[in-house]
Amino acid sequence: EAVAETAARLNRWEFMVVAAPLAVEGGTGSPVNVLAIF
Repeated sequence: EAVAETAARLNRWEFMVVAAPLAVEGGTGSPVNVLAIF
């Protein structure tokens, strides 16, 4: 919903979605921070 509101406000409907992992040294998995870049 927040992405749709931002897209409508900017009048831009194409964006890149990036999943940035948490930097954990020696880790085998981590939560991700999802980013929508307009």
